[in-house]
Amino acid sequence: MYYSKLQASLRLRTAGTGEWYLQSAQYGAWKAGRMPFTWLHGSAGSGKTILSAGIIKDMQELCEGDPAKSLAYFFFDFKDAGKQDPVDMVKSLLSHFLNSCQSVPDTVRFLYATCENGRREASEHQLLQALKDTLELLPAAFAVLDALDECRDWGALFEILVEMQSWDKGILCVLLTSRKEIQIEEALEDIVPPVDRTCLESDLVDEDIRTYVRERLAKDKSFKTLREDLEIKEEIESTLGRKAGGMYSLLSSGAIKIRSVLTMDRRFRWAACQLDTLTQCYTRGKVRRALQVLPKDLDETAVLDAGADFNTQEDYDEALYVASQQGHEKAVQMLLAAGAYVNAQGGQYGDALQATSYGGNKKVVQMLLGAGADVNAQGGQYGNALQAASVRGNKKVVQIMLAAGARDGCAVAAGRKTTAYLNSVDSDIPEFMLYTTSHL
Repeated sequence: MYYSKLQASLRLRTAGTGEWYLQSAQYGAWKAGRMPFTWLHGSAGSGKTILSAGIIKDMQELCEGDPAKSLAYFFFDFKDAGKQDPVDMVKSLLSHFLNSCQSVPDTVRFLYATCENGRREASEHQLLQALKDTLELLPAAFAVLDALDECRDWGALFEILVEMQSWDKGILCVLLTSRKEIQIEEALEDIVPPVDRTCLESDLVDEDIRTYVRERLAKDKSFKTLREDLEIKEEIESTLGRKAGGMYSLLSSGAIKIRSVLTMDRRFRWAACQLDTLTQCYTRGKVRRALQVLPKDLDETAVLDAGADFNTQEDYDEALYVASQQGHEKAVQMLLAAGAYVNAQGGQYGDALQATSYGGNKKVVQMLLGAGADVNAQGGQYGNALQAASVRGNKKVVQIMLAAGARDGCAVAAGRKTTAYLNSVDSDIPEFMLYTTSHL
């Protein structure tokens, strides 16, 4: 299951991108076992998972050449219920590392027997102890944990990471990736020192967008007539790279479909869309004229036009969720008009309304409510859309929802933010909202 995710991510990787990190001193220190924890963070679509795949491939090659080193990895995925539980992550790591052991630890054998030869589930504590005992038999162990933000139980996940950190120094080196959520950053404060963190939207990645453009020009058949014109190719690379502002993304060449477009960073997505436009330019003059009048932003690009290719209702529903989460107003409008189901369930936030409420996009919230979104729907990371907006201190969104009939007494999942936190984020959140959360 995790192997297929790895292979899918590697297929999306453009050769040469991400080398800035693989050649960095920070990665070298982690790879050499001198850094117990490191964290790569970036916005949705910034290339974290595909970079993770590149790191895993690099580490696999290292382990193949050095039997003393062992690797395990886990991809959290909000679209797959089997890849959201932190306990499943521990099981996966244990399975990976047991395969590297010359013999099974006695504690693991005892645990297997205690659990009636696998017929009964082991507890989280038992699994962690088994993992620790297994790691103590390995000379050097590494783990890559991707997309922490897509785990459904952050509290349990961070407790596990704290436990791992308490183990003997050097027993396990862990590389984490996620979005830079406030809760994640706070939870990792005592686990990953600031010097051991990397932002995927720094200036270090500017060259990657040029690499993508170069790869697309070389392989996309639509650019065949321009392929031998080195001067115009350089103009395209330079212009798109400069105007996009540089953004790390490891996407392969090929058609840009709506779902992949929605999950890219806006600047990279802009460059990809301009390349699509340039495929219609067959002469040097037409290319240069097109480069001179490039849209200044993504909205002008009209990326989400009638050409989107969907085959099922689920395609539309998934795209609506992502468009809402990213705050793409035109995309949401088009998808609703095309028949996307506004109350479709799924994803980290449960539904499109909770996803955009957490992000704080008032216009998208109003569009979804106008299309019949259930303002009191339960589920997702924060229990309901009202709580998602409150946690982030999105006062305007809270007011919109209350006006739309959101119930202040809606129950939410245990462990959500407290009154003190809500006060620290925005003291203007209605008093009865604070009262409600304090009594959950």
